[in-house]
Amino acid sequence: MRTPRMDVPREVLRRIEEVKDSLLPAYEWYPSDPRSPRWWGGLSSALEIAVSAVLVQLSRWDSAIASLGELRRAGFLDLRALAAADPQALAPLIRRSGMPLEKSRRIIEMARASGGEIGGLCDRERLLSIRGIGEETADGILLFACNEPVWPASRLGVRVLSRVGMDVRGGYAAWRSSVEATMHGDLYAYKLLHAGLVSIARAYCALGNPKCNGCPLSDMCRYSSARRLTS
Repeated sequence: MRTPRMDVPREVLRRIEEVKDSLLPAYEWYPSDPRSPRWWGGLSSALEIAVSAVLVQLSRWDSAIASLGELRRAGFLDLRALAAADPQALAPLIRRSGMPLEKSRRIIEMARASGGEIGGLCDRERLLSIRGIGEETADGILLFACNEPVWPASRLGVRVLSRVGMDVRGGYAAWRSSVEATMHGDLYAYKLLHAGLVSIARAYCALGNPKCNGCPLSDMCRYSSARRLTS
């Protein structure tokens, strides 16, 4: 199936909609009301999303959630409590998510930058000014915690889109703006596309040895087509 480049995200989105109930929950995405925090791992607050977005960096989701639970039990899931915390005290609580001291510092700095209000985290430049928070993490927080219509151009999402025919010259910003040009500010579409692409990448679209059978995008995929021709 040939799809014009600018139509690729919309066609991918249509297919994700068809499989969302069976595929996404397996990877801790829960499509809900467009403004609900449940999208992100079934969590219940914007602060939980922002903190877990840091905890999951270079880590597994289950490890990040375990660390989030430790913070909750210790009374640290509060912006003012986090802003006043000592990284050395926080680090043992989040050890399971890896890099505990570095992530403690990022979370504390993020809390201090917020001014004690969750809306204080909804500023992209402020988030990017925090050492260790890059564009993908910042945009994930903006989309899922702040309900801002931005698309995180994750390496997993870009991998899938590039294999199904979207060819964008440039890096993160180019991919982000090219996809956003098709979304028209639709918050539900932004969230579903990101969650769906990440889930498809994990279920099927591995970097080295993709499992093309069963992938909802296989007939669009140049990689899958090449494999069929050589099999």
